[in-house]
Amino acid sequence: MSYMKTAFLQLTTKSFKKGKIDELEMRFHSYIEGMGAPQISFLITKYKALLEEMEISFKEVKNENVLILEGYGLQDLLQGEKGIHLFYQTYQNPIPIGLTLNEIGKVKKKQEILTTVRLYNQQNTLTDLRTGFTNDFNLTATEFLPLIYAGISLKVRKNLL
Repeated sequence: MSYMKTAFLQLTTKSFKKGKIDELEMRFHSYIEGMGAPQISFLITKYKALLEEMEISFKEVKNENVLILEGYGLQDLLQGEKGIHLFYQTYQNPIPIGLTLNEIGKVKKKQEILTTVRLYNQQNTLTDLRTGFTNDFNLTATEFLPLIYAGISLKVRKNLL
């Protein structure tokens, strides 16, 4: 088992011991009306593959571009995924796709400031701005894991392993 998978398991175990199951809504939306449907579909497909790889229970609400997630420690695990995924295409303005992550049944107290998490360049490369990691646009679920690990807050990461 890899270091990251062990860290993810430890995060899940700590949350399990607290008895708190996270129920989250992962919502995808374009910041440009009438554009971004293929990019949203791409992201949903990638996140579904990632969630299956990590054995996280989810269901898709197709017409709303939403994934409903349930599991232990998900808030800490996926918090870093919130933000803007910016898709660059030849001779066009970039298309910003927002990814929000909210606890089901809780009202947000204030609007969060989202940062750009990743850049996608013409279906060639993906660059994660937190890590500087660049990979092929069509990364596998396993290649996605370091990006998830990098998004875990330092406070939480320090208490793992």
